[in-house]
Amino acid sequence: RSSLRSFSASTDGENGLKAEDQVILQQKANTLDHLLIFTDQGNLIYPPVHEVPDAKWKDTGLHLSQTVGLATDEKILKAFVLNDLKQPGHFLLATVNGLIKQTELANLQPGRTYRSRAMTAIKLKDQTDRLLNVEYLKAAEPTEKLDVLACSWRGYGLRYPLADVPSSKAKAAGVKAMDLRDDHLAAVFVVKESDV
Repeated sequence: RSSLRSFSASTDGENGLKAEDQVILQQKANTLDHLLIFTDQGNLIYPPVHEVPDAKWKDTGLHLSQTVGLATDEKILKAFVLNDLKQPGHFLLATVNGLIKQTELANLQPGRTYRSRAMTAIKLKDQTDRLLNVEYLKAAEPTEKLDVLACSWRGYGLRYPLADVPSSKAKAAGVKAMDLRDDHLAAVFVVKESDV
């Protein structure tokens, strides 16, 4: 977290990132907002924006393993800034091994140990599986007008209504996104029904 003044006074190259690092989220936020960070191992890290240490834009910043702890091979996949954790909305989560589920924002409320431990956003069935994508869908978007597009590494694709993906609790694994056999998912998107 950095002030707008520090951000404006810095150049594009002065972002404090290491050479092998990349930006997942860069967004203007209020200190009353909430940050939801999803990792590739299906975990959810929740810091309120005001609890993220304030630093100059060119500084490196705080590593998440200093607070909640990350596995050595765990990576940040996606992050979202929300102004209200009680707002209606849901997430679509999909894994490399082909599992998919929807879960309500209400199912991902932080517990009392959010400062020291990540919570489970999706249960991975084995050690080889990884969370592939997370999409946040506001309640204002009618789900009956949205489709899921799943693409596999071997070039197969499947498109079906988002409403066909069941909603489940945070610790559930989900259902099959498509029949993969000796394949695995490369990408999962939410697209409008009208997109051809």
